Amino acid sequence: MGLVADVFKVLVVASNGDVLATDTLSDAGIVSEVTKNDVVGGASEGLIAVLHGRRDTNITLTDPVWNMENLALHLGQDIVVGAGEAYKMPSWKTVVDNMGTMEITLDEAPLTDSLKLYTDAGTRISAFTVSGTKVTITETGIAAGDKVEVRTYKYTTSAQSETLEIDIAKFPKDAKIILETLEIDEDEQPLATLQYQFDRVKPDANFSINTATAREASNTESAFRVMKPKDSTVVGRLIRIPFEAA
Repeated sequence: MGLVADVFKVLVVASNGDVLATDTLSDAGIVSEVTKNDVVGGASEGLIAVLHGRRDTNITLTDPVWNMENLALHLGQDIVVGAGEAYKMPSWKTVVDNMGTMEITLDEAPLTDSLKLYTDAGTRISAFTVSGTKVTITETGIAAGDKVEVRTYKYTTSAQSETLEIDIAKFPKDAKIILETLEIDEDEQPLATLQYQFDRVKPDANFSINTATAREASNTESAFRVMKPKDSTVVGRLIRIPFEAA
């Protein structure tokens, strides 16, 4: 008697030849459904035949591990590596007196005209100059020890930054997916490797990213729809690979 008790490991071969792999799934499934129409007749409307239509196969994956390549696959986009422009999130800085000059120091050098400063009371500060990461504040009423809110600024990211564009006119390309799990016996001893192969799947173009105040991993939900090859009605296969007896 065989049992399947392990979640799938997955390989996804993208159209450009790149391979995505994960063995950290928390949930994964294959659902294959066939549309059916009953043919009934006679006085008692007895079932005469069942006519089968299209078989629709869908694959769903849930992964607690963030993977930007997976998101790129579902957006139909490529990840571009290189310097970009980012926005700084709000932070507070303490004003220091540098030989009579009121200054704060930023984490990065802001791009021109992008720095927005506010007082502790919420009033915007307009009188300041920027040199690299140093900001000299000449606003009346600002003194050493005051707290200044750095509401935001734009800065240049490192050359190792990755950018993924979200384009409403781009959609996922076909891929190939391989799912593998383990068949065990009632004593939990491995019997065989079970590998499902689907030669043509379409990644779902929908995606959602949810976060919460509790610090916990945000699951990534992925879905794939199995497509028919152009020259065959065979959409995939299951290979059972027995373990050799010791």
